[in-house]
Formats: sequence, structure tokens, C-alpha cells
Amino acid sequence: MMDETDKQRFRELIEELGNMYGQEVGPKYAPYWRVLSARMDIETMANAVDAHMADPQRGRFFPTPADLLHQCRDPRFIHPAADAAWAIALESMDEQASVILTPEIMQARSAALPVWESGDRIGARMAFRAAYEQVLLQSNTAPRWQFSPGHDPQRRAEAAQRALDQGLLPREKVRRYLPGPSATADGEAIAGLLTGNVVSHPAAASESVKARLAAVRRAISSGREEELERRTARRNQVARERQERRHGAMTDEERAANLAAAIARLDSRQSGTTTK
Repeated sequence: MMDETDKQRFRELIEELGNMYGQEVGPKYAPYWRVLSARMDIETMANAVDAHMADPQRGRFFPTPADLLHQCRDPRFIHPAADAAWAIALESMDEQASVILTPEIMQARSAALPVWESGDRIGARMAFRAAYEQVLLQSNTAPRWQFSPGHDPQRRAEAAQRALDQGLLPREKVRRYLPGPSATADGEAIAGLLTGNVVSHPAAASESVKARLAAVRRAISSGREEELERRTARRNQVARERQERRHGAMTDEERAANLAAAIARLDSRQSGTTTK
């Protein structure tokens, strides 16, 4: 599975390992290492080396081919076998299911899907295996796992958590499918108080929580009282303004009547003077 460039990188990697562990890597060991170069790509090999060095038990010693093959059982570094891949593809046929799969599995699944839809389950499995093994022969990279969400939200959450636990996908890739944190009794009590949907709180609630709840109640009560005072003051102000406007209108009428009376008196006096 390695080309000449990868084989050169492979040799350099083994030599670096030998220097790190103080182990001479001579020609007599070459046949054993060639077994690895024929069974995995250089990226998988490098990942296996990293996993070996991080292993608290095996990592204390220079790795044998068996040690690296042991690390390659990790699905992060090696493609699943055909039967395991078929099980994943089979689960993906269920639209409710959420699965973690690779592009190679998806490609082989597409090849087997027409046979599956025809009702030939055994033929679909055989078609998948043939296509999958052919795809793997052309692949020279470690598996690139992807998340395929189904319609069932519960199964989405379970599959996302499984992918995270197995290290197949980083959290940012599955965060949207993971369940949110469950509300605590304290949180539910406070939320109920704020929304008006009051819920019973456990009797064993801490004094600090009770104090916070009491503070929230006081704040809500105080806010309601202030709002009532503002509304009352506004109504009183509106009433005063209406009274003042009515008083102003009556004063103008009185002034007009007085002016009319004064004009009438003036006319009466002028008439008396003219008669004399």
C-alpha cells in the first residue's frame, strides 16, 4: 500500500524510532518491517507509532511489528474489515439511524444499493464486499470518519456521543447533535419563578439557593410595586392636566363675557350723552 516515496519515509521513521529507543535497526529486521509496509499506508504507520509511544505499558520498549499492528486495531488508524464495514452500511439503510462511516464505506454502499433494493440481501452483501475491497486497494490514507445523521434525535445523540468517545470525530463535528446539559433542580426552580410556572423545589436545597430565590422574589415584588407607583403617578398627572385645561377654558369665557359687558356699558354711556 506504500509507494517508493512512502517506503523511504517508512525507513526514516523506523530509524528515528531506533535512535529514540537506543535500538539498532539492522538489515536482518527488514523482512519483519516489510510486513507492515505491505499492510498499511504511511499515515497509518505514523499514527500507530504515535499511539505506541503514548501507551503507558508497551510504549516503554522499542516496538515490534506486532506492537504496531496492535495499535492499528484502533479504528482511528485503520479501515474496518469488510464484514464490519458491511454492518455499518447495513445500519445506514435505516433512515432513522445515525452512523459513523468512511468515504470508502459510502462508495461500496452505493455499489451494493441497487442489489439491496431489489430484495437480494445476500447478493447486496457480496456486492458490497467486492466493491469495498477494491476501494481499499486504491486507498492510501487512514480512514476519514464522517457523521451521517438520521431522523431519530435520540439515536443521533447516541451516535454522536459514541463517535466522540471512540475518538473518531472531534467535538466540533458532532456538537450540534449532542444532548444539551440537563436542568438542575435549582435551575428549574429559578426558571419557574421567572416565567410564572412555579415548580416545587427539593427540601434539601442549600441555604444559598434559598437565599437567591428569596432575592429574586423580592426583586420581582419590588419591580411590580415600582411599576404600580409609576402608573398611579401617571394617572394623577393626566387628571391634573385635564383639570387645568378645563380651568383655562372657563377663564377665557369669563374674560370674553367681561369684555362684552364693558362694551355694552360703554355704548350705553355714549347713547346718554348724545340724547342730552
